[in-house]
Amino acid sequence: VEVNVTNNIIIECSANGTNTTIQWSGDSISDLTRISTQSNSTETMAYSRLEIYYSTQNDMGIYHCTASNPVGNASQSVLLTVYEPADPPHILTAIATTNTILVTWRWPQFTGWLNLTRFDVRLETPIQPVVNMRVPVDSPDNGNTATVKLTGVRPFSNYSITVWSVNVLGQGPASRPFYIQTEPTAPDAAPRAFTAHGINGSTVVLSWGKVPDHNINGVLRG
Repeated sequence: VEVNVTNNIIIECSANGTNTTIQWSGDSISDLTRISTQSNSTETMAYSRLEIYYSTQNDMGIYHCTASNPVGNASQSVLLTVYEPADPPHILTAIATTNTILVTWRWPQFTGWLNLTRFDVRLETPIQPVVNMRVPVDSPDNGNTATVKLTGVRPFSNYSITVWSVNVLGQGPASRPFYIQTEPTAPDAAPRAFTAHGINGSTVVLSWGKVPDHNINGVLRG
């Protein structure tokens, strides 16, 4: 039996025989607030239904249905698998230039018992719009690490990077943010309002305004 996490589960069991009763057992039958059984029987058969409400990872395991009467008993077992979103990746490194960031992360150890379909990457900075990227998974198996180059970033700017693992159930929890600053470069704009004013035959006064903050691309040295 395969279900998605939080789904309700019904497992049915029936047996023929005189004066037959049915009992359920299994290592995962522990949370009685979410697990219930309903049984009824006739002179020649018995039926029982085990219900699990709002399934969790702890419900995974083998469930046994045992039918008994004065002559003997018989059992059947079913394996229950509960699928869930994958664990977050772990960002290992981020290497920045003036206009790119190369990010590498480790695959999650637990993928929710499902193949990953992609990774979602978010790049954020206080002064630029959020950049979202979807990174497809080439192989359904654990690739150990994945790397992507993020472009369109500005020089000498602070960024946070977050990555999610995605399977058919959607995004899992987010990774811890990774913070990085891109490399500086030369200003890409001239000072504003440059003027030259001659005082006399040997003196000229020069004046100018600031370079716009988003064009400085580093620390001004003069």
